[in-house]
Amino acid sequence: MRVIFFVGLVILLQSNAQQELLIQVPKQFPMQFQIINVVQAVFVFQAGFGILLLLNHRRFRGLMLLLVMWLISMAFNLLEEVGNSREVYLITPIFTLACGPLIFFFVEGLVFKSDLSKRRVLLHLIPMVIALPFTEWPQAVIALGTFSQLIYLYFSVMLLTRYKKASYAMSSAADTMQITWVYYVLVILVTSNLLDLVRLNLQPYISLVTNQAGQLVNNFVGLLIISSLIFKALRQPVLFDGLAKYEKEVIDKASPVCPSGEDDYHSIFEELERLILSKKLYTQPRLSLDDLAKETGLNIRDISASFNQTDKGGFCNYINRLRVQALKDSLKKQGRNARILDIALETGFNSKSSLNSIFKREVKMTPSQYLNSILSEQK
Repeated sequence: MRVIFFVGLVILLQSNAQQELLIQVPKQFPMQFQIINVVQAVFVFQAGFGILLLLNHRRFRGLMLLLVMWLISMAFNLLEEVGNSREVYLITPIFTLACGPLIFFFVEGLVFKSDLSKRRVLLHLIPMVIALPFTEWPQAVIALGTFSQLIYLYFSVMLLTRYKKASYAMSSAADTMQITWVYYVLVILVTSNLLDLVRLNLQPYISLVTNQAGQLVNNFVGLLIISSLIFKALRQPVLFDGLAKYEKEVIDKASPVCPSGEDDYHSIFEELERLILSKKLYTQPRLSLDDLAKETGLNIRDISASFNQTDKGGFCNYINRLRVQALKDSLKKQGRNARILDIALETGFNSKSSLNSIFKREVKMTPSQYLNSILSEQK
């Protein structure tokens, strides 16, 4: 199901490039033509519905702009096929030049807690306007759009990498903040872009039935995926807000070695470990470097460096190992009376999904399997 989701989303992103720009729909395919148009109309409605759902979610303004672009593009595509507006002027190829920038702004909105700059958005959409007089060469415009998307996708992946690194360095709840589903979309999108560009150039040699069937499948899957994408965004539990602060306070001010010697990092770590264990700070679900800085008076840079220099897994993994150990101790102590989720929440895990993934990563089995193994040993 997950594979279908991501492949379908990429098909949706590329639907603009897969318009029947050069193909006139013959009269012998009326039913197929009608079904495609119905799917396109529902697509427009669903995109509009998604925009309404996202209006009050400032962090997803980039996704909302992407939905607006898809809505307008599909509406033009529908007009070109039903109303034959392509005979007046062809519009849809230019939207391939908008896809890349809007994907980047979508990702940027996820990783940074900041408002989108209208000026920046409009600046990056200028190539789309410039391409408008050249749509009589649609394949050239689409090829340029595909190249543009590859560039923007590269920078989007770089942003996601920075986000992941910063969240694991700064927050013990980083596992619940990950947006790895976006990674999958971008990787598949890069592959799909290249393959689709080849398909477009081979379009004169592909049968009409194949092209029509492909468009029908793509639009229908795209309709399903746009609903899933909206749902996934709205259900994202929490997002990390400290990327800018991490890069300013930790990366920009970092030095390869502690000014007083590397041993000082070990001393800082030992002090932090005593504090964390004595006060059981790991039981705080969203314990962060900021919290430790307030507790100790140390700066974030030195705290982060102390975990990196002395604990291979870094801050988030260190705290989660303490939680796993505390959970294991409680399960051994309570035995058959143990209520796994209740104990997990007491030890700092903030959700069942994060509990299972973290525990399995550390112990190589789920909490339930671990408890059963304990009970088996006690018999």
